[in-house]
Amino acid sequence: MKPPIEQAKEHILKYLIGAGPEVKLFIVPCYRRDYEHYSRAVNDIEVQTIFKTRGIQGRVEIVSDEPEILIATVKDVAEGRSDAFLRNYQKKRGFGH
Repeated sequence: MKPPIEQAKEHILKYLIGAGPEVKLFIVPCYRRDYEHYSRAVNDIEVQTIFKTRGIQGRVEIVSDEPEILIATVKDVAEGRSDAFLRNYQKKRGFGH
């Protein structure tokens, strides 16, 4: 497996290279935990060269503190643990009843 910064760079390049000529701002969304990796990838010489050549500004923005995907076992669901987790999650975020 490649280092996280290299993975982030490949992800960025995949979309940056395919961006149309109308793109002048390239925002890379990421989770807070991945911010450092994506920031370092955006500042990589190869990525910066493409930004400069094409006249694009690039930046990384944190979109969430944690992933919004829940993976549970059948046992977790059957025993109500996933329901309890979701109720607590909603309360912490202020949108639960």
